[in-house]
Amino acid sequence: MWKKWVKWVFFLCLLLLPSGSVEAASPKLSSRSITLTVGEKRTLKVQNTKANVSWSTSSKAIATVSTKGVVKGVKAGKATIKAKVSGKTLTCSVKVKNADANAVKISLANTTGGDFVKGVSKVTGTFMLDNTSTQVKAEFLNGNGKVVYTKTFAKCKENKFYSLKWDGKGKSGKYVSSGMYTLRITAGATKTSSDAVMFYTTKDFAGGDGSKKSPYLVKNLKQLNNVRKYNGRYFRQTANIDGDSANFTPLFSTDDGFTGVYDGGNKTIKNLYFRQSGNAGIFAAIAETGQVKNLKLSNFQFPMESSDGYIGGITAINCGKIYNCSTSGIVMNFHNATAGSLCGYNSGTIENCKASGSVIAGAGDDSMYDRFGMAGGIAGLQENGSIINCESISVQLFAWTSGGIVGQSKYSTINTCSLTGNCKLTNTIVGAIYGDGYWSSNTVTNCYTDTSYPLGGQG
Repeated sequence: MWKKWVKWVFFLCLLLLPSGSVEAASPKLSSRSITLTVGEKRTLKVQNTKANVSWSTSSKAIATVSTKGVVKGVKAGKATIKAKVSGKTLTCSVKVKNADANAVKISLANTTGGDFVKGVSKVTGTFMLDNTSTQVKAEFLNGNGKVVYTKTFAKCKENKFYSLKWDGKGKSGKYVSSGMYTLRITAGATKTSSDAVMFYTTKDFAGGDGSKKSPYLVKNLKQLNNVRKYNGRYFRQTANIDGDSANFTPLFSTDDGFTGVYDGGNKTIKNLYFRQSGNAGIFAAIAETGQVKNLKLSNFQFPMESSDGYIGGITAINCGKIYNCSTSGIVMNFHNATAGSLCGYNSGTIENCKASGSVIAGAGDDSMYDRFGMAGGIAGLQENGSIINCESISVQLFAWTSGGIVGQSKYSTINTCSLTGNCKLTNTIVGAIYGDGYWSSNTVTNCYTDTSYPLGGQG
């Protein structure tokens, strides 16, 4: 009896089940949408079937799919993966994005080491990514953050340097305006920017970009004045410059001396006047790394206003190096100052230089000659410096202490120097090579004079 009841219960359960519930489940994809980075792989599977599956992609340029359903991101963008099975088409939306990466060791500079000058030089951007990424954008931005030039790298590998050059032209092919520009690297969603570099559009010189390979070219007085705006650069004079008795303000300052290299090109600067008091010379100071070479000076005038400071044709104060330079017809009149044809104070090196026909005179209030000033054919005062292979010819020096090469020398070297010609050295302490060397030891070797003055005035 109980067997009949089991049959009836089973029959009723079948009647109460929803229509189709005993049918097999429909095929479906393991994912309806996925996100990949370029180069990344993901496997799709068709569930609820053992039938053959035919795979395809809407764009092989964005994402590919293998016969086994392996999807690979190729390029940033969107694609649709299709799976055909048992007469049905199943789809999966794929979004491919570039891998995020930081730009490390990013830099922006002129490859020659000089300035970024319109029509003269180019700037080079260099960077390295900490992760492999594709479609990497290198963009130059102006000070307002506007993109003016873009280059795209199809793929940048991890820890490998990449570079690009820019000539200062924007998207239109025209030069951008003068100002500060940065390089921004975009890898995936990550943006990294470099320090800014200045783009110069006005040409303050006859050529060059201020690098050792391509120095700024100086050919007139205006361009000589422009040197003051570009400290630390290389310069070469390409023509004789006539100051036409113009009052010249020294380049740079004693606190911020010249740190570059000025090559006079064996050209002459003549007829400059220095009417201000205090430190005077073409350069207020030459710093330890600064150099002036191959320069000739002629007919410089330092009127009586020059006082209480250091006075020199090339520089008031030299802590760097002056070599292969010469002066002629330098006239200096001063109160209580320290003066020399080339420089007032020297703690650096002066080598292979010549001074001829200079008149350096102090005029104090109590006597015809300055009781406190120092006058030297090459330098007024030298302290812990060197003057090597220099000569003074037919100079006239009038000061408290006067020396054919240096007025006073302290703890310094004077080597292979000479005073010759029709010279006149007067006042308290005079010497053909140095005036006063009493207060400290000096090394004086291989020096010569054809005058009646002793090599050293005191010391």
